Amino acid sequence: MFLRLESVLEKRALKKSRHYKDIQEGRFVPPIHRSRKMAFYPVMEVDAICSAELAGKTDDEIKHLVQELVALRTEQDPIAAYLASGKTNAEIQSIINQLNRYLSSESELDIYVD
Repeated sequence: MFLRLESVLEKRALKKSRHYKDIQEGRFVPPIHRSRKMAFYPVMEVDAICSAELAGKTDDEIKHLVQELVALRTEQDPIAAYLASGKTNAEIQSIINQLNRYLSSESELDIYVD
């Protein structure tokens, strides 16, 4: 399950500027982008961070938690991790098209991903 930004801001009782500062400083997970205008936050990650804040964890402990949560995205769902990297739908679709061409042919896979 995912939350939109407005719900995250309400749950954290923060203004948007403070929320983005927390992301920039590593105290909150970055959103998963579906497009330039659509981003989501996994509920489990939001709940974990809010619980840590309510428990009085230090900034360093919260930053460590955030790093672990982002790392779990890669382990549990590589597509979500890739979406979280900020790639656009067009870039993702291009890679999917390349993979489909590769799977339907005998040619070598030659995909450039930065």
